[in-house]
Amino acid sequence: MLKFISFGSGSSGNCYYLSNGQDAIIIDAGVGIRAVKKNFLKYGINPAKIKAILVTHDHMDHSRTVGALSRLLNVKVYSSAEVLKKLNWARLSRVEPDACVAVDEEETFCVGSMEITPFRLPHDAVDNYGYSVSDQGQVFTVMTDVGKPTDNVSKYIGCSDYLVLEADYDDDMLAANPRYEKKLKERIKGGKGHLSNRQAAQVLLENYHEGLQSVWLCHLSEENNTPELARTTVARFLGDNGISTETDLRLEVLSRRTVSGPWLMSDKGISADHQLKVDFDF
Repeated sequence: MLKFISFGSGSSGNCYYLSNGQDAIIIDAGVGIRAVKKNFLKYGINPAKIKAILVTHDHMDHSRTVGALSRLLNVKVYSSAEVLKKLNWARLSRVEPDACVAVDEEETFCVGSMEITPFRLPHDAVDNYGYSVSDQGQVFTVMTDVGKPTDNVSKYIGCSDYLVLEADYDDDMLAANPRYEKKLKERIKGGKGHLSNRQAAQVLLENYHEGLQSVWLCHLSEENNTPELARTTVARFLGDNGISTETDLRLEVLSRRTVSGPWLMSDKGISADHQLKVDFDF
């Protein structure tokens, strides 16, 4: 059984927790340490079970507190060599050299019983990885800050049971936003920017398979999207093409600034877990 919690998803800060009950990992550390500690307590997360932090890329909303969190938990940080090198310029994101573990794309490594495969995604960072986590026959994949659909996007959707996928902006909202200059709009829509709601829907349709049980839309723009619009756009597009988000695929939207979840995933399906249990002292 896997448990998934999002502590925040968006340009204000990203941080995801994934556990198999014995070991746990954190994916990205862009939210404040105080908020992380508070949520550990609230959701009964034992820090001793967290064995690694994975970083997708070097932008601050994904890495702002990775060094501080690594030192707090006394765990290693995994990412590409280029990302790890870039993180060391700021106090909170600086990772101690002996805590850095450079990983290469498509080369699987293990954290406990979890088998983790990094894969490259296009984004205007020094590097950007998605992560596919396999444990006891279940595959959980995170793809955030995806500039455009690629072969890697298709490949890893195609082998996933559970998927966190970016749906950053609505095309019409971005086009009409008077606060965004043309250059910024072009950067967001470019091949190294972000996926729109429509692009997320299209890539899901093209790579949907019966094993894909649940999708969480992530990294929604605060100014150029809404949770309701993201979900409606994707659900309607899939529905118009014969894929129901009621019977064929569970579709959720991750909150930008607050906790989403927890969700429990097993061979019997997926369910929300609202039982809070504090069983340790931080």
